[in-house]
Amino acid sequence: MQLKAYQLIEQGWCRHSFAYTWYGKSVEWSHQDAAAWCITGALLRVYVGELGCGGARAFKLVEAYLEKFHKHRGFLSDWNDQQSSSVPVVRLLKHLNL
Repeated sequence: MQLKAYQLIEQGWCRHSFAYTWYGKSVEWSHQDAAAWCITGALLRVYVGELGCGGARAFKLVEAYLEKFHKHRGFLSDWNDQQSSSVPVVRLLKHLNL
């Protein structure tokens, strides 16, 4: 069973960086010590191998949902950084089964 982006965020969520280590150091989403991810970092971590197909679809689904139901147009990371907790991020990704 493939790991889902929401499962990564349930393990650890962050803002203002694609990922952080447990020690609070900002790292790339693919870093081996990453322990917390923003929505963009989690989607990249899970779907990077599928960016031509499934990954692009995942990003488009999230962007379309945010535009339709949250009136948000722009970077996913901006929406992520506006949240005060991981709850709305996880809820969104679970709803889209990502």
